Amino acid sequence: MNAAQEVLVVENQRLVYFVANRFRHRAVAAGIEFDDLVATGMLGLCKAARVYDPSRAKFSVLAVRCIENEMRLLLRQARRRPKTTSLDDVPREDDESKAGHPESVWLRYEADFSEVEWREFAGRLSARERSVLALAWLGYTQKDIAKRVGISLTHVSRVLARVERRWNHQSQAKGG
Repeated sequence: MNAAQEVLVVENQRLVYFVANRFRHRAVAAGIEFDDLVATGMLGLCKAARVYDPSRAKFSVLAVRCIENEMRLLLRQARRRPKTTSLDDVPREDDESKAGHPESVWLRYEADFSEVEWREFAGRLSARERSVLALAWLGYTQKDIAKRVGISLTHVSRVLARVERRWNHQSQAKGG
């Protein structure tokens, strides 16, 4: 930013608070702190300062629009974001008692094989493969699975493809 743009930002910070107060209730409902809303608004103000052309309109008109757009984007992202869970809630190999254990999830969603065959197959999967597969069957996108498990999107895709190949190979070998 150049000096003129910085002056615009400093002199118009009150616009961010004005717009943030209008979005306050929606932000609270989406679980967004007021400070985060203001910070997002400041980004919008900076963007407005960068693209401002004095020959077209007043800066405040552009700034309010940019601030609103940034805040709306934040609210949309918050609505799309799945609720975060603790790492303690992620299914683990050694926690057979939890209702969300991957094997119980798989058994609930897959009815075209016997429980014995499935347990045998699942026993040969790694904990990561079971977690990835369980999250996929629960309807999470590969992108969300990657974030939750802490691996790349490409790796999630490869894990799912590998598990599917192994299952198909086992099914064909048993005549199914």
